[in-house]
Amino acid sequence: MLTEIANYNEIETNQTKWQRHQEIAFDDFEQWRPRLFIASLEKEAACGRNNLCPFCHQQQGVVFCEQCTLNSTLCPSCDVAQHAMSPCHDRKVVVGDIKQPLLPSDGVQFEESGDGQEATYKIITIARIVPIDVEICDCGECVAWHLHPDTPVAIITEKGRFDLHLPVYTCGACGTEKKVQAEDCVRSGYWPGNPKTLSVLYEIPSLEAWNRLHRTAPTFATSSYLSILRSISEENFRNPYISAVGSIWHTESGVIAEKRLSKSNLGHLWNALLALQPSMQHILMATTSYIDLAACPGNLSIDYNIAL
Repeated sequence: MLTEIANYNEIETNQTKWQRHQEIAFDDFEQWRPRLFIASLEKEAACGRNNLCPFCHQQQGVVFCEQCTLNSTLCPSCDVAQHAMSPCHDRKVVVGDIKQPLLPSDGVQFEESGDGQEATYKIITIARIVPIDVEICDCGECVAWHLHPDTPVAIITEKGRFDLHLPVYTCGACGTEKKVQAEDCVRSGYWPGNPKTLSVLYEIPSLEAWNRLHRTAPTFATSSYLSILRSISEENFRNPYISAVGSIWHTESGVIAEKRLSKSNLGHLWNALLALQPSMQHILMATTSYIDLAACPGNLSIDYNIAL
Protein backbone atom coordinates (compact mmCIF):
# COMPACT_ATOMS: atom_id res chain seq x y z
CA MET A 1 0.00 0.00 0.00
CA LEU A 2 2.78 2.39 0.89
CA THR A 3 4.57 1.51 -2.36
CA GLU A 4 1.46 2.33 -4.40
CA ILE A 5 1.10 5.68 -2.63
CA ALA A 6 4.76 6.49 -3.27
CA ASN A 7 4.39 5.63 -6.99
CA TYR A 8 1.24 7.76 -7.22
CA ASN A 9 2.98 10.69 -5.57
CA GLU A 10 5.93 10.32 -7.97
CA ILE A 11 3.61 10.35 -10.99
CA GLU A 12 1.76 13.35 -9.64
CA THR A 13 5.06 15.14 -8.98
CA ASN A 14 6.24 14.49 -12.57
CA GLN A 15 2.94 15.78 -13.96
CA THR A 16 3.17 18.85 -11.75
CA LYS A 17 6.71 19.57 -12.98
CA TRP A 18 5.61 19.18 -16.60
CA GLN A 19 2.64 21.48 -16.06
CA ARG A 20 4.86 24.05 -14.38
CA HIS A 21 7.32 23.98 -17.28
CA GLN A 22 4.45 24.39 -19.71
CA GLU A 23 3.06 27.36 -17.79
CA ILE A 24 6.49 29.03 -17.64
CA ALA A 25 6.98 28.55 -21.38
CA PHE A 26 3.49 29.91 -22.08
CA ASP A 27 4.05 32.96 -19.86
CA ASP A 28 7.40 33.67 -21.53
CA PHE A 29 5.83 33.47 -24.96
CA GLU A 30 2.95 35.73 -23.94
CA GLN A 31 5.44 38.38 -22.84
CA TRP A 32 7.32 38.15 -26.14
CA ARG A 33 4.27 37.81 -28.40
CA PRO A 34 3.84 41.58 -29.17
CA ARG A 35 7.54 41.99 -29.94
CA LEU A 36 7.59 38.93 -32.19
CA PHE A 37 4.49 40.14 -34.00
CA ILE A 38 6.04 43.57 -34.60
CA ALA A 39 9.26 41.93 -35.79
CA SER A 40 7.31 39.84 -38.33
CA LEU A 41 5.57 42.98 -39.61
CA GLU A 42 8.90 44.80 -39.86
CA LYS A 43 10.31 41.91 -41.87
CA GLU A 44 7.47 42.14 -44.38
CA ALA A 45 7.74 45.92 -44.54
CA ALA A 46 11.51 45.77 -45.05
CA CYS A 47 11.09 43.71 -48.21
CA GLY A 48 12.07 45.98 -51.07
CA ARG A 49 13.19 48.85 -48.83
CA ASN A 50 16.72 48.56 -50.18
CA ASN A 51 16.12 49.22 -53.89
CA LEU A 52 19.71 48.62 -54.95
CA CYS A 53 20.34 45.10 -56.23
CA PRO A 54 22.64 43.30 -53.75
CA PHE A 55 24.40 41.37 -56.53
CA CYS A 56 25.37 43.96 -59.14
CA HIS A 57 25.00 47.06 -56.87
CA GLN A 58 24.08 49.04 -59.96
CA GLN A 59 20.46 48.56 -60.99
CA GLN A 60 17.21 49.02 -59.14
CA GLY A 61 15.93 45.90 -57.44
CA VAL A 62 12.39 44.83 -58.18
CA VAL A 63 12.26 41.02 -57.67
CA PHE A 64 12.16 39.60 -54.16
CA CYS A 65 13.26 36.02 -53.47
CA GLU A 66 13.44 34.99 -49.84
CA GLN A 67 15.66 32.04 -50.72
CA CYS A 68 18.27 34.31 -52.31
CA THR A 69 18.16 37.40 -50.06
CA LEU A 70 16.66 38.40 -46.74
CA ASN A 71 15.16 41.82 -47.39
CA SER A 72 16.76 43.04 -50.61
CA THR A 73 15.37 42.84 -54.12
CA LEU A 74 17.12 41.71 -57.30
CA CYS A 75 17.29 43.63 -60.54
CA PRO A 76 15.80 41.89 -63.60
CA SER A 77 19.20 40.88 -64.99
CA CYS A 78 20.46 39.37 -61.74
CA ASP A 79 17.09 37.67 -61.25
CA VAL A 80 17.54 35.82 -64.54
CA ALA A 81 21.18 34.93 -63.79
CA GLN A 82 20.53 33.89 -60.19
CA HIS A 83 17.58 31.64 -61.01
CA ALA A 84 19.03 30.05 -64.12
CA MET A 85 20.38 27.23 -61.91
CA SER A 86 17.72 27.62 -59.20
CA PRO A 87 14.42 27.96 -61.06
CA CYS A 88 12.32 26.39 -58.28
CA HIS A 89 12.23 29.51 -56.12
CA ASP A 90 9.12 31.49 -55.23
CA ARG A 91 9.61 35.09 -56.31
CA LYS A 92 7.60 38.29 -56.15
CA VAL A 93 7.85 41.54 -58.02
CA VAL A 94 7.88 44.45 -55.58
CA VAL A 95 6.87 47.96 -56.60
CA GLY A 96 6.11 50.25 -53.69
CA ASP A 97 3.85 48.39 -51.29
CA ILE A 98 2.59 45.98 -53.97
CA LYS A 99 3.95 42.44 -54.08
CA GLN A 100 2.85 40.36 -57.03
CA PRO A 101 3.80 36.64 -57.16
CA LEU A 102 5.76 35.55 -60.20
CA LEU A 103 5.46 32.20 -61.96
CA PRO A 104 8.67 30.27 -62.73
CA SER A 105 8.28 31.34 -66.36
CA ASP A 106 7.82 35.03 -65.49
CA GLY A 107 10.52 37.63 -65.81
CA VAL A 108 10.63 41.38 -65.31
CA GLN A 109 11.66 43.94 -67.89
CA PHE A 110 12.14 47.65 -67.24
CA GLU A 111 10.61 50.14 -69.63
CA GLU A 112 12.43 53.44 -69.70
CA SER A 113 10.21 56.49 -69.99
CA GLY A 114 11.49 59.23 -72.26
CA ASP A 115 9.79 62.12 -70.49
CA GLY A 116 11.93 61.94 -67.36
CA GLN A 117 9.38 60.02 -65.34
CA GLU A 118 10.22 56.99 -63.24
CA ALA A 119 10.85 53.78 -65.19
CA THR A 120 8.05 51.23 -65.19
CA TYR A 121 8.20 47.48 -65.63
CA LYS A 122 6.31 44.74 -67.39
CA ILE A 123 6.09 40.98 -66.92
CA ILE A 124 7.60 38.91 -69.73
CA THR A 125 7.68 35.16 -70.35
CA ILE A 126 10.99 33.31 -70.02
CA ALA A 127 11.44 29.65 -70.90
CA ARG A 128 13.30 28.58 -67.77
CA ILE A 129 15.30 25.37 -67.98
CA VAL A 130 15.71 22.58 -65.46
CA PRO A 131 19.41 22.36 -64.51
CA ILE A 132 20.31 18.84 -65.67
CA ASP A 133 23.87 17.75 -66.36
CA VAL A 134 24.75 15.54 -69.32
CA GLU A 135 27.91 13.73 -70.31
CA ILE A 136 30.43 15.42 -72.59
CA CYS A 137 30.09 15.07 -76.36
CA ASP A 138 31.65 12.04 -78.05
CA CYS A 139 33.57 14.28 -80.45
CA GLY A 140 36.23 14.81 -77.78
CA GLU A 141 36.56 18.51 -78.59
CA CYS A 142 33.54 19.82 -76.68
CA VAL A 143 34.53 22.65 -74.37
CA ALA A 144 31.01 23.75 -73.42
CA TRP A 145 27.43 22.88 -74.21
CA HIS A 146 24.95 25.47 -75.48
CA LEU A 147 21.58 25.12 -73.75
CA HIS A 148 18.19 25.70 -75.34
CA PRO A 149 14.69 25.05 -73.96
CA ASP A 150 13.07 21.84 -75.16
CA THR A 151 9.80 20.21 -74.11
CA PRO A 152 7.79 21.39 -71.07
CA VAL A 153 8.21 19.45 -67.83
CA ALA A 154 6.51 19.57 -64.43
CA ILE A 155 8.96 19.52 -61.51
CA ILE A 156 7.46 18.24 -58.25
CA THR A 157 9.35 19.47 -55.19
CA GLU A 158 8.69 19.79 -51.47
CA LYS A 159 7.25 23.21 -52.36
CA GLY A 160 4.82 21.87 -54.93
CA ARG A 161 4.82 21.99 -58.70
CA PHE A 162 7.00 24.16 -60.95
CA ASP A 163 6.39 24.25 -64.72
CA LEU A 164 9.71 24.47 -66.53
CA HIS A 165 11.42 23.15 -69.69
CA LEU A 166 13.85 20.33 -70.27
CA PRO A 167 17.11 21.48 -71.83
CA VAL A 168 18.51 20.39 -75.17
CA TYR A 169 22.27 20.62 -75.48
CA THR A 170 24.26 21.62 -78.57
CA CYS A 171 27.98 20.85 -78.72
CA GLY A 172 30.00 24.01 -79.19
CA ALA A 173 32.57 22.14 -81.30
CA CYS A 174 30.69 19.79 -83.65
CA GLY A 175 27.13 21.08 -83.34
CA THR A 176 25.69 17.74 -82.21
CA GLU A 177 22.41 18.01 -80.32
CA LYS A 178 21.83 15.91 -77.22
CA LYS A 179 18.48 15.51 -75.48
CA VAL A 180 18.13 14.75 -71.80
CA GLN A 181 17.71 11.09 -70.88
CA ALA A 182 16.24 9.51 -67.76
CA GLU A 183 19.72 8.63 -66.48
CA ASP A 184 20.76 12.30 -66.72
CA CYS A 185 17.74 13.27 -64.61
CA VAL A 186 18.59 10.77 -61.87
CA ARG A 187 22.22 11.88 -61.76
CA SER A 188 21.01 15.48 -61.41
CA GLY A 189 18.67 14.72 -58.50
CA TYR A 190 15.34 14.16 -60.28
CA TRP A 191 13.35 10.94 -60.46
CA PRO A 192 11.26 10.51 -63.65
CA GLY A 193 7.55 9.85 -63.36
CA ASN A 194 7.86 8.12 -66.72
CA PRO A 195 11.40 7.35 -67.95
CA LYS A 196 10.22 7.45 -71.56
CA THR A 197 8.30 10.73 -71.74
CA LEU A 198 10.03 12.71 -68.94
CA SER A 199 6.96 14.94 -68.71
CA VAL A 200 7.08 14.87 -64.90
CA LEU A 201 10.19 14.86 -62.72
CA TYR A 202 10.16 14.43 -58.95
CA GLU A 203 12.89 16.14 -56.98
CA ILE A 204 14.44 13.28 -55.00
CA PRO A 205 14.31 15.15 -51.63
CA SER A 206 10.51 15.33 -52.02
CA LEU A 207 10.36 11.53 -52.35
CA GLU A 208 12.75 11.10 -49.44
CA ALA A 209 10.54 13.39 -47.35
CA TRP A 210 7.51 11.28 -48.24
CA ASN A 211 9.45 8.11 -47.39
CA ARG A 212 10.39 9.46 -43.94
CA LEU A 213 6.83 10.63 -43.36
CA HIS A 214 5.39 7.27 -44.38
CA ARG A 215 7.78 5.36 -42.12
CA THR A 216 7.09 7.71 -39.17
CA ALA A 217 3.33 7.90 -39.68
CA PRO A 218 2.23 4.88 -41.77
CA THR A 219 -1.42 5.94 -41.59
CA PHE A 220 -0.67 9.26 -43.30
CA ALA A 221 -2.20 8.79 -46.75
CA THR A 222 -0.42 9.54 -50.00
CA SER A 223 -3.36 11.74 -51.01
CA SER A 224 -2.79 13.89 -47.90
CA TYR A 225 0.85 14.49 -48.81
CA LEU A 226 -0.09 15.36 -52.38
CA SER A 227 -2.81 17.68 -51.08
CA ILE A 228 -0.17 19.56 -49.09
CA LEU A 229 2.00 19.96 -52.22
CA ARG A 230 -1.03 21.09 -54.24
CA SER A 231 -1.97 23.61 -51.53
CA ILE A 232 1.55 25.10 -51.48
CA SER A 233 1.48 25.43 -55.27
CA GLU A 234 -1.91 27.11 -55.22
CA GLU A 235 -0.88 29.56 -52.48
CA ASN A 236 1.96 30.70 -54.71
CA PHE A 237 -0.29 30.95 -57.80
CA ARG A 238 1.36 28.00 -59.50
CA ASN A 239 -0.33 25.10 -61.26
CA PRO A 240 -1.63 22.89 -58.40
CA TYR A 241 -2.26 19.75 -60.45
CA ILE A 242 -0.12 16.85 -59.21
CA SER A 243 -1.23 13.41 -60.30
CA ALA A 244 -1.22 10.46 -57.90
CA VAL A 245 -1.21 8.00 -60.79
CA GLY A 246 1.84 5.76 -61.13
CA SER A 247 3.92 3.51 -58.94
CA ILE A 248 6.16 6.37 -57.81
CA TRP A 249 3.86 7.10 -54.85
CA HIS A 250 3.37 3.47 -53.80
CA THR A 251 5.90 2.85 -51.05
CA GLU A 252 5.98 -0.90 -51.67
CA SER A 253 7.02 -0.54 -55.32
CA GLY A 254 8.86 2.80 -55.46
CA VAL A 255 12.59 2.22 -55.74
CA ILE A 256 13.58 5.19 -53.60
CA ALA A 257 10.99 4.47 -50.94
CA GLU A 258 11.70 0.72 -51.01
CA LYS A 259 15.45 0.92 -50.49
CA ARG A 260 17.78 3.89 -50.60
CA LEU A 261 21.24 2.31 -50.55
CA SER A 262 24.22 4.57 -50.27
CA LYS A 263 27.47 3.73 -52.03
CA SER A 264 29.17 2.86 -48.76
CA ASN A 265 26.33 0.55 -47.68
CA LEU A 266 26.40 -1.20 -51.02
CA GLY A 267 30.15 -1.61 -50.78
CA HIS A 268 29.94 -3.20 -47.31
CA LEU A 269 27.17 -5.52 -48.51
CA TRP A 270 29.14 -6.52 -51.61
CA ASN A 271 32.34 -7.19 -49.66
CA ALA A 272 30.55 -9.18 -46.96
CA LEU A 273 28.74 -11.43 -49.43
CA LEU A 274 31.88 -12.13 -51.45
CA ALA A 275 33.79 -12.91 -48.26
CA LEU A 276 31.15 -15.51 -47.33
CA GLN A 277 30.72 -17.04 -50.74
CA PRO A 278 32.33 -15.80 -53.98
CA SER A 279 29.68 -17.58 -56.03
CA MET A 280 27.08 -15.19 -54.56
CA GLN A 281 28.18 -12.67 -57.19
CA HIS A 282 26.33 -14.53 -59.95
CA ILE A 283 23.25 -15.09 -57.77
CA LEU A 284 23.02 -11.43 -56.92
CA MET A 285 23.41 -10.38 -60.53
CA ALA A 286 20.63 -12.75 -61.54
CA THR A 287 18.14 -11.87 -58.82
CA THR A 288 18.59 -8.14 -58.14
CA SER A 289 16.05 -6.14 -60.12
CA TYR A 290 16.97 -2.53 -59.42
CA ILE A 291 20.72 -2.52 -58.71
CA ASP A 292 23.07 -3.34 -61.55
CA LEU A 293 25.85 -5.10 -59.64
CA ALA A 294 27.64 -5.81 -62.89
CA ALA A 295 28.90 -2.24 -62.59
CA CYS A 296 31.09 -3.42 -59.69
CA PRO A 297 34.47 -4.39 -61.22
CA GLY A 298 36.90 -6.92 -59.88
CA ASN A 299 38.54 -4.48 -57.48
CA LEU A 300 35.23 -4.24 -55.56
CA SER A 301 34.57 -0.64 -56.51
CA ILE A 302 31.32 0.54 -54.95
CA ASP A 303 30.17 2.39 -58.04
CA TYR A 304 26.75 1.29 -59.21
CA ASN A 305 23.84 2.17 -61.46
CA ILE A 306 20.12 2.18 -60.75
CA ALA A 307 18.01 0.54 -63.40
CA LEU A 308 14.95 2.57 -64.37
